[in-house]
Amino acid sequence: MHRCFNCQQPWESSLRQPAVKETCARCDAYLHSCRNCRFHRKGYPNECYIPDTEKVADKSRANFCDEFEFRDDGEQLGARPGDRSALDGLLGETTPEGTPEAESLDSWLSSSEKPSRKFDDLFSD
Repeated sequence: MHRCFNCQQPWESSLRQPAVKETCARCDAYLHSCRNCRFHRKGYPNECYIPDTEKVADKSRANFCDEFEFRDDGEQLGARPGDRSALDGLLGETTPEGTPEAESLDSWLSSSEKPSRKFDDLFSD
């Protein structure tokens, strides 16, 4: 099932892709936009997984990209529940039971800041 990137309203149609200027029935966001495309990736050139695509300045606006493919529900932006545990399972790592991942992340961040603080202290005025 396909959903609007803005309000998560399901897009139902007999067509495979939305028309270029088609908008969401609930919020009027353009559906044929980078934000709804399965190839949209931050950190990639032009924020697109497909190399050498034309630059689109506003990723929320309609565009004429030939590479556009509507993102499926399972491909929504951001981490999905269970991603971390699936990755840990692949790598053979386990989180100690009763220890939330957030706490271990916080402890790692606080310990990783200590060397930079010492470095800053060396060169502070």
